[in-house]
Amino acid sequence: PDKSGNNNVGELFTGKALEFDGNNDTVGFSFTTPVKSAVFWLNPLDTGYENIIHFGGAFGSLKSIRSNGNVIETAGLSSVSVYVNGVQSSSVPLNQWSRVVVNFASVTPSELKFGYAPFAYGYIQLSNVQLYNENLSTDDIAYDYANPQKLVTDRDGTSIELTNLKGYWHLSEGSGSLAYDSSGEGNNGTINGATYE
Repeated sequence: PDKSGNNNVGELFTGKALEFDGNNDTVGFSFTTPVKSAVFWLNPLDTGYENIIHFGGAFGSLKSIRSNGNVIETAGLSSVSVYVNGVQSSSVPLNQWSRVVVNFASVTPSELKFGYAPFAYGYIQLSNVQLYNENLSTDDIAYDYANPQKLVTDRDGTSIELTNLKGYWHLSEGSGSLAYDSSGEGNNGTINGATYE
C-alpha cells in the first residue's frame, strides 16, 4: 500500500516461473496418484488453445486442463469447478498472472505433463503447481489466493491435511532439468525445453 495518500499502490512479484514456448516444451512426471484438485499460477502468453496440465489419454479419453481464448477449460474431467484469483470464474487475462484452482472428481493420471496434451502444447508461464487428492473448499481457495507464500493446509479450520498434498512443484529452481517435488512424495519431473523466467 501507498502510505502517502496518493494511492500509488504497488504489486509485489517474487520468484521464478517456467515458460513454455507452445512448440515442444514440457515437464514430464512419473505420477499415477489419484487427485481431485489442481492449483497453480498461470500467465497465458497467447489467446489460443494452450495446454496446461495433462493427466493422460488422447482423443475421447483425454484428461486435461487448458486455456482456450483465455478461459480455463477441462477435457475428460467431471464435477468441475474453476476459481481464478479466489473467486469462481474461468477467465484468465492475457499476459497477467492468475491463481487458478480447478476442483474435479477423482482422476488417476496415466501420464502427467505440464505444457502439453496430445497434439498441442501451451504458450504459457507456469509456477507453484499443487495437486491434492481432495477438493478445496471456497474458504480454502480464498485463503490460498490471499496467502501465496503458504499452503492451504496452514488455514485454521481446513479439512485439507498435508497428506492430501500429492504433488507440489514450485518451478522456481532457476536452472537445471529437474522440477523438484516439495510434497514429500518424491515426484520430481523432467524439464524438456521449458526455460526459467
